[in-house]
Amino acid sequence: MQFLFNTQQPKYLYVLKSFILALCMVLPASYIVSNFVSPSESPDIKINVIGFLGVVIISPLGETLLMTLSFFVIKLFTNKFSVICFVSAFFWASLHSLLIPAWGLVTFFTFLVFSIAFQVWDKVSRKDAYIIVFSIHALVNFFAFTLSV
Repeated sequence: MQFLFNTQQPKYLYVLKSFILALCMVLPASYIVSNFVSPSESPDIKINVIGFLGVVIISPLGETLLMTLSFFVIKLFTNKFSVICFVSAFFWASLHSLLIPAWGLVTFFTFLVFSIAFQVWDKVSRKDAYIIVFSIHALVNFFAFTLSV
């Protein structure tokens, strides 16, 4: 996981490695959760162009922009990197849990990766942080979308 803290690598490689890491964390969690939750408690993704755009483009874009606001609020209480990342991941997982409780357990891990990536790249450039986190998030959601087809 050391690569998450290294901004001296090609951005596309950082995105790809982060996506793979997120999947390595979320797939086992999804498997475990699926043994305790009925399929009716999974996200209802519409399989059409609008559903695709919403899941793969609009949600990652909006959530990445809102993530900045959550970091601002968390930093009012602490500047400790690990606390900021875990609180952010917990916050976003909790929001996803409002829709489907088990979903929050799974999304915690992806938002932990997103939070670390944003905090690391924000030191280089806010624009880079947005683009990188949006890209990782879009890939994760694209993967989930393709599984639901």
